[in-house]
This record gives sequence, C-alpha cells and structure tokens, in this order.
Amino acid sequence: MDKPSIGSSLSLAEVRRQALQRLEATYPLTEAQAIVRTFLRHFLPGWETLWLISRGAAPFPADRLPDWEAALTAAAQGQPLAYILGYTEFLGHRICINPGVFIPRPETEEWIAWTIQHFSASPPRRLLEVGSGSGALLVALGKAFPQTTLFAIDKNPQAIRLTHQNCQAHGLAVFAVVHDFLEAPTPADWASTQWDLIISNPPYVPFADSELVAPNVRAFEPPEAVFCEEIEFYEQLGKLALENLSPGGTLIVELYPPTADRVRDLYQRFGLKATLYRDLSGRWRWLAASAKKKVRIFGAVSGSSSAR
Repeated sequence: MDKPSIGSSLSLAEVRRQALQRLEATYPLTEAQAIVRTFLRHFLPGWETLWLISRGAAPFPADRLPDWEAALTAAAQGQPLAYILGYTEFLGHRICINPGVFIPRPETEEWIAWTIQHFSASPPRRLLEVGSGSGALLVALGKAFPQTTLFAIDKNPQAIRLTHQNCQAHGLAVFAVVHDFLEAPTPADWASTQWDLIISNPPYVPFADSELVAPNVRAFEPPEAVFCEEIEFYEQLGKLALENLSPGGTLIVELYPPTADRVRDLYQRFGLKATLYRDLSGRWRWLAASAKKKVRIFGAVSGSSSAR
C-alpha cells in the first residue's frame, strides 16, 4: 500500500485514507477509524476544525509525518495505543504508560467509579492497592479522596516507578514499594498497618484460558499481570483482609467472571461477607468483602467486560 512520502505535502484527507488502508489489514474498519481519530487528536490537536473548514484539504504538517508514520507502523503491528502514545485516560485522568506495565481497562473504571461513589460520604483514611501497575486506580481514588493516605505494592519495579510518576504528576503522595505479594502479604515494616480499603486488579486469567485473551495483549503486555495458575492471588488477598483491614474496612477486587463464584465461596469460608457485582455487560466483575461482624452495606449495582 502507498505510504506517506516523508517531506511531501499531504492533505488531511489523504493521510487519513492511507492510514485506514494500512490499518484495515489488522483491524476491523470501525476500530481502524477509532485509531486514526486518536492519532489525529494526538499529532494534530484541533484537526476536526481544520477538516471542517477545508473539507479535508488542509495540509498535514510535514514535520510530524515521521512520528505519524512510526505510530502507524506500530499500530499496524498490533501494538497497544497506550504504549505507542505513552499515555491513556482513566476516569478523565491522563495516565502515563510504559511498555512492560499493564494498561488499565474500561471495566476497571466501572468499579473504581462505583467505589468513589460508595465511599464518598466516608472516605478511607488509608488505602492499599495490591498490584498497582501504572497507578491509575490510585490516581482516580486519590483525587476523589484527597485526605486518604495511599499505599501500593507491585513486584514489577517498572510499575512502582510509574506509580510514583503518575501520582506525583497529579499532586498525590504515595508510599509505593517493590514487593512480591505471593511471597509475603506485605513488606515487613507494613505488617501491622491497618487499611480501611484494600483494592486489587490481580492477574486473573488462568493459563488454560490464554487463547481467549486478545492476541495483542498476549504479545505486548506483561504476562505476570494477566495470567495466573488458579485463584491463589485471591486467596492471599483474603488472608490480607482478615489480618490487615481496619474495623469496618473493605476489600474490593476485580474478577474473572468464570471464577467469580469460586472467589466468593472462598471468602465466605474465610468468614468474610462477600458480595459480587455485575458490570455493564452483565458479567460478575468485582467483589466487595468485609468481616461479617463489621459489614458495610452496598446497594445493588449492575455494572464492562473483556477477558482481560
């Protein structure tokens, strides 16, 4: 297919046409169109106005064509847009993203928005995220609850660096350390800390179901943030909740819908009150748990879905 000739004068319409032609070999048309719109907004803010005024005849800036071409090539290879652009949006907050760190998902936005709503009257004093990734969840919760002290652990040093970076960019302080949660629930000096809210979007797709995950996720995102053997991560989270939730505290975890019932049943065996919640696609997507003698009452919520 024809590629833009770097240095040549190409109209917006021609650049868009060529981009769609290239991307349609990898993506359905609607997805290719969405990618091109995203790239145009990134490389040429205000392009819609230029397009309307000129009916697509306005020139695409020649000095931006090399970066445009590089981004288009990466997208045609299936690379996630967040890695190509270096950022994504999470509940209206721009979050820096680096290759090697898990990209936050729309289904996670659902239960974080739900969490913000349900804790709005009584925000947690201390919040721990297990497996912070980019820190996107902490940014959203920290901005909603500015008096909350934020803690985070992740076994990936890149993730902890990015958590610090994103929290700092949004004016938030965070205690974030590299720690292997499956080796020990918390760092030794946090062992006696009590948290009012513990959250986690753990690796939850069993290796046996790996073929259900999108090929570009398998190819580009860190497998340790996606795949698991069984529900061992949830078991450790339940034990952490029993030991380190403050009186009246809550554990909220994202779920893999096919194993949601098993996680709920496990927590009930632990003596926790566990409630499942559906996402907007009707799938069990998150669970809230608390000790039975200190239960928070949550309203019924139906709440996006994907196998990761």
